[in-house]
Amino acid sequence: MLNKAQLDTITNSKLFRGISPSEKEAFLQTAELNIRRYKKNERVINEGDETDEVFVLLSGRVTGERNTSDGRAVTVNEMAAGDVFGDLISGASEKSPVDVTAREISELLSFKIESILRPDERLGAARSRLVRNLILVISDKYFALNRRVRILESNSLRERISLYMLAGYKKEEGVAFMLSHSREEQARYLACDRSALSRELSRMKAEGIIDYNKKEFTILDLNRLKRCAAGGQN
Repeated sequence: MLNKAQLDTITNSKLFRGISPSEKEAFLQTAELNIRRYKKNERVINEGDETDEVFVLLSGRVTGERNTSDGRAVTVNEMAAGDVFGDLISGASEKSPVDVTAREISELLSFKIESILRPDERLGAARSRLVRNLILVISDKYFALNRRVRILESNSLRERISLYMLAGYKKEEGVAFMLSHSREEQARYLACDRSALSRELSRMKAEGIIDYNKKEFTILDLNRLKRCAAGGQN
């Protein structure tokens, strides 16, 4: 049984956008739902696992990571409350390409993807809306992956940092913003060593491009940051 906070999270999820309360209730009654609670750093899905389930994050934070040949963990994506994952591999014959891990205490709602895809008269028009929303969720991930690849294919660490900072700037719509990642998580996201990241951030601070205090960042020179993101060093 879902509580009010969990129901509110589901309602705000992209997967249930445009679904009326009665249609949502019909889906929740027909689907085989599971609610699981994970401890901090507990594994949700291992690389190489197969699953036929779709997951909705009810609370907490979850990341998908791949390990490089030299043993470094690189963050591929991360999910917050309301985000959906498992939709790609549950509908394919492929195994998970990443380790999915809870980065804090997290609750997940899961159900078989067939709950959406199979015809069911009890769902009525809600089924077509759920399928449409599922396609939109997958499309959003395609464009997010393109942005992620843009960061990873950058020629320099400064370029990757600048793209990362600009993403935070656009998300928060201001030159001062908070990042959810710790410095170690930032290094994993940017596919670099933590000490190298700290050195480059210090250089950018000394040059008057950015300022920061732990997770709080301020862009001091937006034009220079944009030039760095475009591949320039100044």
